[in-house]
Amino acid sequence: GIKRSQGDQIRVRLPITIHYLKLFRLLLAISNTNNFDSLMIWAAMTLAFFGYLRLGELTCNSKFNKDVYLTHDSIYFPPRIGTKGPQFMTVCIKESKTDPFRLGHTITVGATNSEICPVQALENYISLRPPTIGPLFIHASGKPLTKQVLTTETRKLLALSGFNASNYAGHSYRIGAATTAAEANLPSWLIKTLGRWSSDCYERYIKTPVSTLSGVSAVLANTSKF
Repeated sequence: GIKRSQGDQIRVRLPITIHYLKLFRLLLAISNTNNFDSLMIWAAMTLAFFGYLRLGELTCNSKFNKDVYLTHDSIYFPPRIGTKGPQFMTVCIKESKTDPFRLGHTITVGATNSEICPVQALENYISLRPPTIGPLFIHASGKPLTKQVLTTETRKLLALSGFNASNYAGHSYRIGAATTAAEANLPSWLIKTLGRWSSDCYERYIKTPVSTLSGVSAVLANTSKF
């Protein structure tokens, strides 16, 4: 019947890439704002992307438990060398979908030395965050940042940028990181390591750019024939 002719409805989740992050940074006025919530949201967005994180791994979505959720102590910056900022940070992920026994996993996130930098964003946010016990990401009111709020804020910025926000979800950051890594020709083993994938399932997240697909014909046409 209808299902057979139309097929199953598959929810489209498009990737959030560096291009989108640049737009978000402009809309949040990160370069000239001291707004606590804006800097907090920006830090969370950049960590989600560059850390290949599921939003549930960096937000607080139920009663706070220091053994489950990220805290101030989950982030480590190496000592500064002169006036140069940290070149990387480590983040201890205490629980994830693929870690049911809460063994934890420490990821390393490097600095980009550009305007879209997760290390700088986290350092700026933490310098303003009150030294209170609780989730790492909190609003100025003290309320924890939830997955739903971060997704909503992301969709607001997408809509303001002229995109159909319904095509994006919390997983779009992780999808975008994998897609960008593939476009940058990072080896598959490194993409799997960065995203903590134990199999090749990450490949289903990668959205191959049109520029890559459209260039295949020319590659084939210019391949030497033996």
